Amino acid sequence: LLTRPIMALALRHRLYGRADRVTEETVDDWWEPIRVPGTRRAALAGIRSSLRGYEQLLSAIEVPTLVVWGERDRLLPVEDGQRLASSIRGARLEVLADAGHLPQEETPEPFSRAVKRFLEEGGPRAQRLVRKSSAGRQR
Repeated sequence: LLTRPIMALALRHRLYGRADRVTEETVDDWWEPIRVPGTRRAALAGIRSSLRGYEQLLSAIEVPTLVVWGERDRLLPVEDGQRLASSIRGARLEVLADAGHLPQEETPEPFSRAVKRFLEEGGPRAQRLVRKSSAGRQR
């Protein structure tokens, strides 16, 4: 049975690389959606789903791909990220030190820098996206 204290425990000791980064606001952000009817059922269905039959899709990816992984991920080890990146032709793996399973949330600045670097190195189209994004923040 999922309760708010169990959610806090999972965030601190399974999802985040450092427990001290989990604030009460973080717990609230994760707990509130769980209270919406149907959310728990949908989450369980996703967890119980199988990847069988989807393995070949990775080799079909033909666009530049960035795989971002937390070095301290306790759910999926870095080796899983390495396997994923090596399954996608030309993919780059960026391992963020001191981050767990949710690097985009736990370490947003290093995550954003990794994405920006990837986009800047991705050719003219990606560079236009970076410039457009930077211009929007300056307003």
